[in-house]
Amino acid sequence: MTKALGVCDVCGFRYKLSELKKNSYGMMVCPTDFEGKYDKVSHPQNKIARVTDDVNVDSPRLPVNIVSAVPVSAWLPSL
Repeated sequence: MTKALGVCDVCGFRYKLSELKKNSYGMMVCPTDFEGKYDKVSHPQNKIARVTDDVNVDSPRLPVNIVSAVPVSAWLPSL
């Protein structure tokens, strides 16, 4: 039985060297900071979501009647 101690690379606390594990980034971490099944390869955020969107929009704008639109003079500041 060895009495070697190690320091967790994440939290900085001292643990027995046999308790520390190497995570997916190559850091020696304690059991509390060990990511377990969610390492950098199998983390859900690193998976590509299958999203299919309809990129063709039939009518992007409503039809506007130019005659009944606001006159251009209303946009200009009054002097």
